[in-house]
Amino acid sequence: MSSLVSRIHAYQKNKNLYSSLSDKIRHLTPPINTKLTGYMLFLKQNKLDVKVAAERWSQLDAESKHRYIQQASTLPPINSRGTINKHDYKLIRSMQFELLEEFHQKHPLKHPPTRLRPNVYPRHQRSPPTPWQLFISEFKPVQSNHPTTTQQSFSNHLKQASHRWKHLSNDMKSRYLSKANLNKSRHVIEESKKGENFTP
Repeated sequence: MSSLVSRIHAYQKNKNLYSSLSDKIRHLTPPINTKLTGYMLFLKQNKLDVKVAAERWSQLDAESKHRYIQQASTLPPINSRGTINKHDYKLIRSMQFELLEEFHQKHPLKHPPTRLRPNVYPRHQRSPPTPWQLFISEFKPVQSNHPTTTQQSFSNHLKQASHRWKHLSNDMKSRYLSKANLNKSRHVIEESKKGENFTP
């Protein structure tokens, strides 16, 4: 992270350091922080092709899978940002916003890349999930044997989930509704503890 901070300082002194916006994004923003899963660790350690790895992973017994999952939980995330002080954090954040503005000016109709979309709202400030969001997070789609891209898999997941949600009984829907309300209650309690928006 210190190398990123030094690159930002160098860029602030010489704005012509990087010729293109993509170079600026690559060199002046932090990498995406991805949580390491047991499967990803298995993939990494065995250096396997994704298709082969998926097959091998499905053949592993529950104990072996659990070992990978346990080991992954003790390791830092991929592209870990590590610990950074407050001053450096503000510097990195302001750089992200500066590049985000530049991106919007150059590509007004394009969606900005993930590295330019810092998480503005911390976890405790985000809205509680809706019943539909809770349902889709638990929904397990029917697995297809046909090779699909991540985007196709995601699209199929949404289609199947949407179809299932439409035909869900009212009792089942009310279960998700009560779970969502419970999340909202927790959210209100957390806010009240901080003394924000609290009405006794």
